[in-house]
Amino acid sequence: MVQFTCVPKPVANWLHVLRPLFHHRHHVVFCWLLVCQAIYQEKATITGLARLAPRHMAEWHLRRLLTAAYWNWRILWWWFADQVTATLPPPEDGVCYLVVDSTIKDKTGSQHPVAKKGRLNEYAPYVFGLPMVVVMLHWGNYRIPVDFEIVRRTDHPQYRSDKALFRRMLVRFRRPRGAEMVVVVGDAALASKANMQLVSHRGDFFVIACAWTWRFENGQT
Repeated sequence: MVQFTCVPKPVANWLHVLRPLFHHRHHVVFCWLLVCQAIYQEKATITGLARLAPRHMAEWHLRRLLTAAYWNWRILWWWFADQVTATLPPPEDGVCYLVVDSTIKDKTGSQHPVAKKGRLNEYAPYVFGLPMVVVMLHWGNYRIPVDFEIVRRTDHPQYRSDKALFRRMLVRFRRPRGAEMVVVVGDAALASKANMQLVSHRGDFFVIACAWTWRFENGQT
């Protein structure tokens, strides 16, 4: 297995702007984490990534970075999303789609503080993991995840429903360069009057599936 000794200079120059977000040597560890994850050919576990890093970069360095509570991962997520959208050609018709979907990340440890048992729909099997609401920016052949929220357990003090988390992410969303129109796309789990009113208030359009129990103002289902 090839073991690297220095971070590639283009990568170091590109990530230099993120240095103020980290303390101590965590910026260097973060650079190595991205480089190793980009070139690793197998499942990107922390143990496997540490084998590609230099000898002075141990596995516990990576784990300490990931468990540090002072740095804001959401700011990094938005920064990377902005970097990607800035390099892609804008939509030819000026229309981009904000796709909202729910997913579950499987977990094997039953003691995870946030994971819970659930399923995506009434026909899917129950699994144990992290339920999430993901927002993706889509146009042409591109689909870029720009935000996500974890759906916590109902007994958790920070619990918010899928619909409330969607509204929170929609307020944070910034229209990309070259997009004259945004169309929000979601399934029935995210359909609510508050969500539709927020989309309309922002001047966007929406295509959202509604539950069969909904009725129009004239009483028609």
